[in-house]
Amino acid sequence: MHNILKLTLFALSGISILFISSCTTDEPNGTVNPVDIVFKAMYDDRPLVINERYDLNGKEITITRFQFYISDLALKDGNMDVSINEIDFMDFTQKNISEAAALEGITVSRASVPIGEYDGLKLSIGVPSDLNEYVPADYSSSHPLGLGSEHWAAWNSYIFSKVDGRFDTNSEPTVLEGSIQYHLGTDDMFRKKEFSELDISIKEGAVKTIIIEIDAKKIFENGNNGYLDLATEGETHTNPNEPGQIELATRLADNWLNAIMIQ
Repeated sequence: MHNILKLTLFALSGISILFISSCTTDEPNGTVNPVDIVFKAMYDDRPLVINERYDLNGKEITITRFQFYISDLALKDGNMDVSINEIDFMDFTQKNISEAAALEGITVSRASVPIGEYDGLKLSIGVPSDLNEYVPADYSSSHPLGLGSEHWAAWNSYIFSKVDGRFDTNSEPTVLEGSIQYHLGTDDMFRKKEFSELDISIKEGAVKTIIIEIDAKKIFENGNNGYLDLATEGETHTNPNEPGQIELATRLADNWLNAIMIQ
């Protein structure tokens, strides 16, 4: 009986090792190299500078806050994913105070990515549902999910993204009278993006840099009908009790996916 038990445990352990080996994303050939993924906030073809004025469909706007959660960031090699970062908070409000700072971007790094050829990259905007059930008190203040200002207790959700700004409501743009507040959250606003047919080569001895741009102007698009009417569609806090806010938030969440590009 004792020998049978030993054989059974050995067989099970072999199955476990085989399963882990088939799913692992670490060091398939034993050689690794650093990878930097640089996120840059843009407005059309220009670096996004906080409080600078831009044109939107003939009217001036300025963006005063631009921040979001990025999650599930990974490189892809066929069916294998190599995780770069599980969750991070991108705060361009504090970063993009000048054009030079905006051009630097915000870098997410992993020191040990297996060398080789990768054909895809995936990421998500927002906090995955398994993490969204937690609250900032569950984390240290230095953790991306430990930010009390980025959580709605009433909605039981983190705030996935914030785009705030001002816009011109008349022909006198000296003062931008209108207010923009696009605050998205709750599981329904979580969005996944995947890039395929890429040619990403991780080589030994050289840091690989991948640049991802987020075009803030695309967040204001309204399908094939140009751009959102900021006078009537300038605010949403994803209030689940307000169907109009949910409808606008859903369109904005979809726009976030269209705004993300790999350079």
